[in-house]
Amino acid sequence: MILGGKFPGVVLAIGADVPWDNYNLIAQQVADYGYVVIVPQPRVYDIAFPGFSFNFTVVSPAVIVQAKNELLRLNSLSSSPLYNLVDANNFAILGHSLGGTNAMIVASSNASEICSDFNQLASLYCFGYGSNIPIPDSEVFGPSLKAVVGYGSSLVSRVTFAPGIPVTTVPVNTSGLPVAIVHGSLDGRSLYPDLITSYDTLGTPKALINLTGANHYGMNDNNTYVSVPDPNPQVRSQEWSVSMSAKIIDTFFSVC
Repeated sequence: MILGGKFPGVVLAIGADVPWDNYNLIAQQVADYGYVVIVPQPRVYDIAFPGFSFNFTVVSPAVIVQAKNELLRLNSLSSSPLYNLVDANNFAILGHSLGGTNAMIVASSNASEICSDFNQLASLYCFGYGSNIPIPDSEVFGPSLKAVVGYGSSLVSRVTFAPGIPVTTVPVNTSGLPVAIVHGSLDGRSLYPDLITSYDTLGTPKALINLTGANHYGMNDNNTYVSVPDPNPQVRSQEWSVSMSAKIIDTFFSVC
């Protein structure tokens, strides 16, 4: 939708270890509904647990905040093709998988508490924070953040690859901010019971939307250009699931 001749801004936070260029179609189709979409490149972070370490490519909460600020910078730059096109008071975040989880953390009024709990959650979700990158809280987006949608995004942390890490639910507080979780009915990566728990954790208003026939990568350009494939193949075409995802996202954003 166009508000006063300007377009709402959308930060698209991609999933962990999913190639950045596997989101071209969803970014374009959401933009076609009347949004300025920015897709920040993920960063590689080194994660360490007792007796176990690995590196992780993810759009962290810090990167989400920086992407929004970059869009505002381009909006204010007279030489930019986006000059004065973005409605600075109207933003939304669209996230896929862990990108959506991190979007919900950014949107949470208790993000600072979540990101300071290093023994429980910070090593998994709050990547990239240092003295020059503030922990995001409600003041970062403030009233300009109107809605969040996470596709296949769970607040339930199951660190099956690291022994001794308990199953934990990220305790976000999103009361007053509309948040939707989109669930592909064939999603074999984000378990449906975990999405129900995530939905119950969210404040109101909220929505849980089922996309019948789609799997975990239903909003991606394809299902094969991923690091960890979904064990369940889609029964609907990729073109259909991307198109329906964009329509759902626009519908939710439009009523918020």
